Amino acid sequence: MGVTWVMHWKNASGPNSLAVLTDKLTDFGSVVSPKESYVLQCKMYRNNRSVTPAQSQQQLRFMYTIGTRHGQQLFYTLVDDVVVESERETELIMAKLRNLWEARQNATIESHIFSVGDFVVRLGNMNVNSLYKGIMIEIEYRPLSHPYTATPILQEFKDMLLPADAQIAQWIPRATSDDDTFAKVGLSEEVYTTSHTMYQYMQLLKIENLM
Repeated sequence: MGVTWVMHWKNASGPNSLAVLTDKLTDFGSVVSPKESYVLQCKMYRNNRSVTPAQSQQQLRFMYTIGTRHGQQLFYTLVDDVVVESERETELIMAKLRNLWEARQNATIESHIFSVGDFVVRLGNMNVNSLYKGIMIEIEYRPLSHPYTATPILQEFKDMLLPADAQIAQWIPRATSDDDTFAKVGLSEEVYTTSHTMYQYMQLLKIENLM
């Protein structure tokens, strides 16, 4: 796969905002994928064993998971600064660990897929516990696989696609940073994978307090 940026359009207005992006992609000459929808199921858990009267909110442990509902169905987990990819059976195991991990929030993102030359764009409304929370956007540049070399190209496409007044939240990895790197959670700094994309989603969920 290529390198992907994940963004949250915070002040989007549902169907109208999706139509704006769809029209822009049509002008770019996009082709809509006939495949099934691109669906992500996101959940946040809190570790019950961490909760004691003496502990502060900062000491609680949280886990973020994302399950895919398309193609090869996979399950991604972030806990204690480690990202793990596994088969969807892991989701069934999580359901049996309710005495250890309590599900706190649930979000669904169902996107449409557009192909524009060397780019793939995925657009979808995000609903958290059935409440609308804006639009999630993925922009993938297929020719490159290094996490950082595609940055100028992705930035240029992003600027062309999004309206000037769109309030966009994005976590961007920085090779020169100690904290904002993929390596911090055990991901490669040389070869981009789907796990890198899912980690961006998890970072946005945390940074934007969406879950």
